[in-house]
Amino acid sequence: GEEILELSEALFAQDIELLRKGEKLGKVERLKNDFLEKMSCELRTPLNSIIEAIIAVLANEDDALSDSAKQGLRCALDDGTSFLRTLQNILDLWRVKQGEFPVEIHEVSFREVVDEAIFSVQDTLAGKDIQIERSFDEPFPKLRTDLVKLNQILFLLLDNAIKFTEHGRIEIRAEVTGGELVCAIQDDGIGICPDDQQFIFDAF
Repeated sequence: GEEILELSEALFAQDIELLRKGEKLGKVERLKNDFLEKMSCELRTPLNSIIEAIIAVLANEDDALSDSAKQGLRCALDDGTSFLRTLQNILDLWRVKQGEFPVEIHEVSFREVVDEAIFSVQDTLAGKDIQIERSFDEPFPKLRTDLVKLNQILFLLLDNAIKFTEHGRIEIRAEVTGGELVCAIQDDGIGICPDDQQFIFDAF
């Protein structure tokens, strides 16, 4: 909307001005923060509405839709969900850099989180000869952690493993040691060159 346009114009104008004067960029950072927050809100709200509308149509009008219509709606739903997840990742990254990334602790079933993450990557799995296996120490206790962030981490790791694995297996191993969750995801993909492994946590 107009508010986002004004924020973006103010951001770029202030950025150029402060860079020319060699002043601190604190005000630019605040403008960027406002811009990202408002842009994210402006995009997420209608996107959520679109996703909910597509789900409602698929749920209530399934028999009345042709196969091509169902396929088109499912593709739109997948693209919308992926876009929404990307938006959230951008906003989360910005909040991490600002030191404003709240953690919400709940009792979580790790098995259910893993099942949800596997379900979320089914489209990426399509057409690939890949088996996803689980290996958990028993009995596996409930966890107290941030459900959304744990799900996000597992999804990203699984999605990455699938993208770089043409066939074979992906194993999810997990145990609770010393009161902490230890989880590893191993795949049969091409892996990362040993010389590049030292850079994996650098900004992309």
